[in-house]
Amino acid sequence: MSHRPALELLEEHLGQMAVLVPGYPHELALLARVAALVERRMVEAGAAVLKPHGLTYPMYQALAMGLASGAGGLAPGDIAGATGERPTNVTHLCDELVARGWMTRRRDAGDRRRVQLNLTAAGKRLLAELQPRMWAVWRRRFDGMSAGDRRKLLDLLRRQHAQLEEP
Repeated sequence: MSHRPALELLEEHLGQMAVLVPGYPHELALLARVAALVERRMVEAGAAVLKPHGLTYPMYQALAMGLASGAGGLAPGDIAGATGERPTNVTHLCDELVARGWMTRRRDAGDRRRVQLNLTAAGKRLLAELQPRMWAVWRRRFDGMSAGDRRKLLDLLRRQHAQLEEP
């Protein structure tokens, strides 16, 4: 039994759909599926780096955001907005980051309703270890593209995101 590449199988299947189903948007289906496959590969590659440390990608993002937020802290709502995670999921991942000693949680002195998360020294050390490996995953994804190609792709993805955000 031969192993055929996923994209080859996908293109064959979608080509058959185009023949069998009148009006089937073959090109759109192909774009959507290839984008999903690329993202899946990225998730798998990132998980290979993060899983040995008990981290998920949203947890890693929260840690990185904590580094960028500095002493002012980070609100869970900021994490939800930047990661696309639901607020309840963010609460759970923050609980885990705090329990592992990578972040601290405290109430804002000016507004007791507001929670602030800060990166600990242990969280900074973990990020220092993980970031170069995560950056290598990102570089691998875009290695075959010029800087102009990457800017164009980013512009196209921003436009898609804006279209999908509209009601």
